[in-house]
Order: sequence, then structure tokens, then C-alpha cells
Amino acid sequence: IYALLLMIGASAAGGDALTAVAHAEEGLALSEAHGQDIVLRTYLLAALALSRLALGDLDQAEHAVREGIQLSRMIKDIVTCATFLE
Repeated sequence: IYALLLMIGASAAGGDALTAVAHAEEGLALSEAHGQDIVLRTYLLAALALSRLALGDLDQAEHAVREGIQLSRMIKDIVTCATFLE
């Protein structure tokens, strides 16, 4: 999942939001399947939201933000929660 986070960043920096979305979705699927750390899941959701926003997919971006805020609040991670609100 860490490698996917780096690949998301590289794709986004290169202006390839579609690839960033694909990497984020793959990371989320892996996270769900293997019960990964919720904090990593929030990072993936933030990356997915930004990538969806870059593609103009506002509804899906909002969905990722809402899910990320919910998870952040659940684990009382105010820094990540604030990141989603930005």
C-alpha cells in the first residue's frame, strides 16, 4: 500500500489523474481485503478524492471525502480530518 501511495503521488504530479484514481482504488481494495491500518485507508481516500476532483468527478470526490472524514473521526485523528476539510 505504501508503494501505491507513492505511485498515486507520482501519477498526480505527472498530471495523470486517471492512473492516480486506479492506484488509489487498488490500494483501497487491498486495504479492505487485508484489514490494513485505517490511517493508510484515510490517506488513500484523500488521494482518491483529489484525483477525482482533478477529473471533475465531484460526486465521487465528495464520497471519498465523507468516508475519509468518518474514518478520521472514528480514530480521533484530527490532523487527517482537518486535511479532508481543506
